[in-house]
Amino acid sequence: MSQNRKDEHIKYALKYESPYNSFDDMELIHCSLPKYDLDEID
Repeated sequence: MSQNRKDEHIKYALKYESPYNSFDDMELIHCSLPKYDLDEID
């Protein structure tokens, strides 16, 4: 991809940036994996 195309993408993304962010509607729940012995994983 050309540098000019990348620059245009950034310009338009910033121009039409919305104050609303869909990440505001998400709640990320931490759910860690149980401890595994890495030697037992195939």
